[in-house]
Amino acid sequence: MSLALSPDLVRLGFRRTLPPALWVALGLFLWITATRSFAPEIATSLVGSDWTPVWTRHGIWSVFFLAMLPTLIWRCAALGRRWREFDADWLGPLPRTGWSLAASTMLGVVAACLCASVCALLTTRLSKASGADRSPMRFVHSFEHPPLLSLEGGESITLRSKGGFQGPKEVGALFLTPSVAPGSGPAVDVRFVLRSADGLESRLERRIFARTPLSLPLEGAGPWTLEVERGVGAALYITASSMALVVPAKSRWGVDLAFFWRAFLGLAAWSTLAFGLGAWMRLSLAIATSLSLCVVPWSFGVLVGVLPAGDFLRSLSQLSLGIAPPATPAAVWPTALLFSVASAWLVRRAQRDGRSAV
Repeated sequence: MSLALSPDLVRLGFRRTLPPALWVALGLFLWITATRSFAPEIATSLVGSDWTPVWTRHGIWSVFFLAMLPTLIWRCAALGRRWREFDADWLGPLPRTGWSLAASTMLGVVAACLCASVCALLTTRLSKASGADRSPMRFVHSFEHPPLLSLEGGESITLRSKGGFQGPKEVGALFLTPSVAPGSGPAVDVRFVLRSADGLESRLERRIFARTPLSLPLEGAGPWTLEVERGVGAALYITASSMALVVPAKSRWGVDLAFFWRAFLGLAAWSTLAFGLGAWMRLSLAIATSLSLCVVPWSFGVLVGVLPAGDFLRSLSQLSLGIAPPATPAAVWPTALLFSVASAWLVRRAQRDGRSAV
């Protein structure tokens, strides 16, 4: 089996995945997202403009990925269909095997996904997301917390962290986002007291409007206990996902690169799979199958760390709270490679059955 690649087919796959019209649309799209503010006006007035970089980064990556994923799946499924129905006359006589032709075209698809993801990465560096106000935080530990904590009247509750920091000592903080219960009133007064194992305390009293991000510096060594006391006003609730012990992320580049790799692997893997399915089945069925598979971890919470971009929406949710995503799960890389091999196999099988041009 020869795998000599064809530069002409690589360029052809790249051009058909992202034709000039789509490049213009992508550039205009990214320019609009880079120049507008994604920070809600009411939230900016409550928590300050230092959250603008966090919300802008969240807006750019969410809009880019959720717009490009179905677009590239459609383009690549159509590319597979074009192989089967229109390119038989000139692809068939080429002095290369079907494996080589499939690999060359898929390499062009992957290159197009890479270039599009790089454009989104550069957009975050040139936009308000690169502001020097607030750096995203990195999750370290959580609290022993029910899924939904609700406080009404003059109630108070004490929560305990699951452990202390491991490794080098870092300056950390308790990050939480309490919310006012809908229909209970406009705001509520709340007092937070964070105590360390050696008796040091951090206190914060704040009037909470809607959904208000807060942070308390960590004093001393863990584990820590948090006392939440509700005062006058509306009912208060805190979800388990909105409370965490965090430390500052090392750099914004690390945050952007985490989203870059998630976006690139997701776009490349699902696009190559759509290409193989498009060479084997009807265009509409190939698109529907690819989209249905990629939303499985988002809808059902299964295979989140295995399927490409399976944790993308969860990472976006964490970023909206100012928490940087972890590194890309290692299991995603072999899964993306498996998708490429499966796509090439579908093309070769279609060839043997006389249903493909290659």
